[in-house]
Amino acid sequence: MLGAALDQIKAESKAAIKAEAKAELKTELKPEVKQELKEELKAEVKAELMAEMRKSLADTVKIQFKLVAAQEANPLPTVDDASEEEAIKQINARGGRVNVLAQNTDEKVVSFHLSDKPINDEALALVRGLRNVVEINARGTDITDEAIKALVGLPNLQRLNLAKTKVTDDALIYLAAHPNLVYLNLYGTPVTDDGVGVLANLPNLKHLYLWQTGVTKEGAAKLESQIPGLEVNLGTE
Repeated sequence: MLGAALDQIKAESKAAIKAEAKAELKTELKPEVKQELKEELKAEVKAELMAEMRKSLADTVKIQFKLVAAQEANPLPTVDDASEEEAIKQINARGGRVNVLAQNTDEKVVSFHLSDKPINDEALALVRGLRNVVEINARGTDITDEAIKALVGLPNLQRLNLAKTKVTDDALIYLAAHPNLVYLNLYGTPVTDDGVGVLANLPNLKHLYLWQTGVTKEGAAKLESQIPGLEVNLGTE
């Protein structure tokens, strides 16, 4: 009986000592475990960042390729006083208007939205014959993606109203050719989150109107986070 009792005490003591040793060992390994986890997390973060950078680079290359291709396929004409005057006459004949933004400047505002005649891609392309165009209003016209492609190469464009036109996601990549854009109106067009993401390449964009489009609150918020000072207006629900 005594021997059995002693054996039981020894077994219990050994179990207690082992448990204590395991606890101590676990405590001693905690810093190493933390370091290992830290390294794993760093590796995961680096991998995610590299993937994002590769995608961003690929997107940038894609954009530049499309812009260069558009310019090479349809280079801007050489504009002088005579050719510009002729372009203005043709725009007026289509029901458009060309105005100088202010005195002592040659900055031009081109308006098609008040025309009583159909305005199509060909009509908007006449803007290519003008110098220093800073604003185009094509609201409610029949222009399509091809018209936006034709505007590639206008270096000073700051305001563009495409509300209620037939412009789609496919055209938005060509807006990257206008880094000075501060105002863009896409109200009532079929653009979506997939398309407007490319607008993150417009660093000076401050006002973007997207109500009655396929853009979601999440898509708008993401875009606002990518461009400092941008306000995206989705309208009221």
